[in-house]
Order: sequence, then structure tokens, then C-alpha cells
Amino acid sequence: MGDLHELSGTDIAARLEASRPRDPNSPTYAADLAAFQTLEKAAGAETAARAKDLAAWSLAARDGSMGSPSDVLRGKFDAWTGGKPADKPRLAADYARAMIARQEQAGIAPADRRLFPKTVMGAWINDLKSDEPKTRREGLDRLGRVVEQFGDYRGQVVRELKLAGAPARDIEAVSNASEIGEPGQLAVYAAASANPEALKPLPDGKTEKALAARILEEASPYLNSLLPFDGSMRAQNAVLDRVKVEARAAVLRGDSVADAVEAAMKPYDRYEFRGTWRIPKDQLKGGSAVAKAGGIRVVDFGAKLVQQEVTAQDGKWLKAAPDPATGKPMPSKAYAAVVRERGRWVTTSDDSGLQLMILTPAGWFPILDDKGRTIRRSWEHLAKKRLR
Repeated sequence: MGDLHELSGTDIAARLEASRPRDPNSPTYAADLAAFQTLEKAAGAETAARAKDLAAWSLAARDGSMGSPSDVLRGKFDAWTGGKPADKPRLAADYARAMIARQEQAGIAPADRRLFPKTVMGAWINDLKSDEPKTRREGLDRLGRVVEQFGDYRGQVVRELKLAGAPARDIEAVSNASEIGEPGQLAVYAAASANPEALKPLPDGKTEKALAARILEEASPYLNSLLPFDGSMRAQNAVLDRVKVEARAAVLRGDSVADAVEAAMKPYDRYEFRGTWRIPKDQLKGGSAVAKAGGIRVVDFGAKLVQQEVTAQDGKWLKAAPDPATGKPMPSKAYAAVVRERGRWVTTSDDSGLQLMILTPAGWFPILDDKGRTIRRSWEHLAKKRLR
């Protein structure tokens, strides 16, 4: 029954059903029932192990067998943790690919997949929550390196940190440093957050008030670009908390409020903003398709053209949806008019383009095309739209 470890949840259920004895009058019924109960117990243990800690389950060795998927995964995990610094990005990617593939084989939904066992993640987060400044700094430095090493999988690492309860402003600082490729920015935050005085309002109430006002003013364009997504308020608060801690520490060192806030806002300088969306400045430089087409202006124009196209012909290209204001069903023509007027473009979570969304009483929701797909367009597509 060791092969249960290799089966998806659906296949385990099918194995159980196929093994269930049907005929109590069969001469082998008692033996069949005993075998079924043994299998049922093993299946229950297998399912419980997955639910308890998916990454640990994926890494677990079984029956002393060598060459099993878990043995291979354990080897890749150990290679990453013990590898030379220069090799760690390659080893991290190798491990992450294998771990995701292992869980995909087991029928684990993408949202439920995990790279790190709870014991590992717990140790990292305990360091972040330590009262000892040195431990906190080391913990932040470690996580900064981990996020950087996992490259294309950094989003998964950050998501697991959030789910495990890592402090939101720490996650914001770590992910920002990785995105802009400046570990020194994380060191600035680590030093600031290790200062107890930077974690509470400044002694001078007037300066604290001026600092809060300046932060809100400077951060508003970025905060507005976060609004349409689930958890946006938590994300906004994480941004404000991180900036406030760094700025307070700078003011306590003698910097002006303006200089302190400018330095703390540096990670968000990588964007240009336009209403509810942002575009990475890299997309506006040099020989990029957007730069060649004319920059942010043509992206904005292209987005307007797409919005007109998908709402044309009385909503033919849109999936029918309830009235955003009342939640009641509405004719496609009327819905198209609402989308045309109130639909808003927002930056995709991976910064690769824009997605059309709309605000309803229940929050922001994606607008879907007639095939039920989200309406997303890349920067290049939008920039070239006017040329078609």
C-alpha cells in the first residue's frame, strides 16, 4: 500500500471504492473486508499527512525505498540548503520545479501547493517576530536571499510567507528588495525595524503628523493601483507600515521629513502611474515595444480602444453579469454600457499588462469576455493597438 503516496486524492478514493467488498455471502468476504479496512486506514493516514503539511508530506521518505519521488525531492532540497551561494538560484529553481511537479502529480490544486515544510517556515517567521534585533536582522536577510534565489517562484514564496503569518510589512520589504534587485534596501529596513523607537509614533506629535501626511501624499498613486485586488487593504497597510518605519528611523537620525519619505518610497520609483494602474518604468525605456510606440500615452489610448471594442455590439463580447450596483440580472446591452462607463483597467499581479475590472457592492470583480475569460492585455498589445 506504499504506492498510495504516489496517487492523487481522486485515485485514492477510486482505489478504495474498487476494493470495497460487495457480497457479504462471498466465502472471502471476511478476508476482503479486513483487507479493505487496512487499506481504508492507510488511505486515511495518507490524506491526513497531506492535509497536515503538504511540503513535509512531499519530502517524506517511505518504506526505506530509494529512488522514490520523495527521495529525489529530499536530495534536491538538501542540495539547495547546503549549496554554494553562487549555485543556489539554480538549485532553488530545480527544487521548486520538482516540488510543484510532485504535487501536481498528486492532484494538488495550484492554490494549495507548498514549497516549504511548516517547520522550516515556522523557524523563519519566529526569527522575524523575535524581540532580539540581531535575530530579526538575520531573519530578514535570510528571507531576502531566499526570495531572490527562487526567481520565477518568488511569488509562491511570498504567498507562503503570508499564509504562514509573517508580518505584513516584513513581507513588503523583502519582496520589494527582490523586485528592485537591491539587497541594500532590505538592509535599510532591517536596521530601521530593529530600532524600537521607529516602531512607535515620534515623540514630537507635530512631526509625526507631518510625516504621516507626507507619506500618504507620496504613496497614494501606488496605493490606488492596489485597490482592485482581494486583500488590497492589507497590502496598502503593509506599504504604509514599511514606509513609516523607515521614514521614522531616518527622521530620528536627523533627516528632514521630505528626505526621509523620499528615501523610504524609493522601491516604488520603478513605476509610472496612470489612475488605477501602474506600469514598470522598464517598459518605457530604450528599445521596448511600448517605448517605440510612444510610451504610457499610447498604452492608455490602447486600453480605451480595447474597452470600446469589448463593449461594442450591445455587449455581444461580454459574459452576462449582474448589475454591479444592485446584484440583479441585467440585459447585456445595459451591462455593456455600465462596463463602458465604469470599467477600470488595473495592473496584473505580475506587472505584465492590464486587466479590466469593475467595482460592485461586494468589491472589485474581473470583467469576463463572452467565453468566460478575464479581459487581460499585455503592455505590447496595448501599445500597438492604435496601429492596427
